Amino acid sequence: MKEAIYKSYFKKKGQKVVDMNNASIDHGINELIAVEIPEAWAAAEDAPKQDNVPEFIKEIVAPMNRQQGDALTVGQMMKYGLEDGTWPAGTSQYEKRGMSLSQEAEKDAVQSGYWQLYRYNPDLAEQGKNPFQLDYSKEPNGEFQTFIKGQNRYASLKLSFPEKADGLYEKAEADAKHRFETYKELADD
Repeated sequence: MKEAIYKSYFKKKGQKVVDMNNASIDHGINELIAVEIPEAWAAAEDAPKQDNVPEFIKEIVAPMNRQQGDALTVGQMMKYGLEDGTWPAGTSQYEKRGMSLSQEAEKDAVQSGYWQLYRYNPDLAEQGKNPFQLDYSKEPNGEFQTFIKGQNRYASLKLSFPEKADGLYEKAEADAKHRFETYKELADD
């Protein structure tokens, strides 16, 4: 691999780029860890699938989730009364997965103080009311550092610049606290 890097980069980019790529390879190799897989997993079987999915989901929602909605016919749409643009309620449980995980991460981000939830409604200003609303005004739960260390970009920072990471984590937390206090003041006006 290092030989290929030398051939690809030496003439065009120079030895410094070759050295950086080689260092990256060495770092990756040094960070490899063994993952033990229980022997019982070799005989594991999938749980039996129950196919109690409604026809609407099979014929309309599933193709759309697979980015194949263009293949749906007008007849299929009319069969389910979709020609007026309405959509049946209760279909979200069959739509793309993974949202519950992202919603949990978003909740952690808000509660830790990493994200602030707020709205600005100019109509309220016209009514003489404060247009800025802080939707989650509870004090952060003290888990800011735990939250950011669970995020890839911050974990990568610790691996790449261990001597600087903690100071940057603290600065990020201080900035988030300042932003929260500023937003609280704006919402209280």
